[in-house]
Amino acid sequence: MKSKRYFVPEPESIHTYPDGRQVCSETAVGKREYKARTTEMWLRQDGICPITGKWVDQNRAQFDHEAGRGSNGGHRDDRTRNDKGEWQNAAVSHEGNTIKGSQRYHWLDGKYVPVSKSQDVLKLGSTEKQSRDGIAHVLHGMPNGRSIWSHRGTKFSGQ
Repeated sequence: MKSKRYFVPEPESIHTYPDGRQVCSETAVGKREYKARTTEMWLRQDGICPITGKWVDQNRAQFDHEAGRGSNGGHRDDRTRNDKGEWQNAAVSHEGNTIKGSQRYHWLDGKYVPVSKSQDVLKLGSTEKQSRDGIAHVLHGMPNGRSIWSHRGTKFSGQ
């Protein structure tokens, strides 16, 4: 279901990073865009919290980030769909957000399910390569424009 946009976002309301992530600004227009995206997700979910399975009031729905907002927002992505057009992030109830805590969730086969951090790496729109020893390494775009290679939290120098 394609949801309606309440307004066209103003350019200063969103910052787009080189890796494609979008972050709504802390300005009044950025906050309106953030709320509009929460409403867009609430509509596509038919008002149901994907964690609890219960109906949530539109005005009480909370924006939930799949990859969280930790690392000073280094992984934050306020988009509602990824580059492939797949659902990303969710509108959840306070109860659902409490249940989730700092755990990572992703949309898989139409369900918002918990995933481990190593599974999460592939969902961030990162580039993957394999070393001679067969270990998968992933390139992450960082907010400062630099890139790092990582494997299960171990950082390698960017290439």
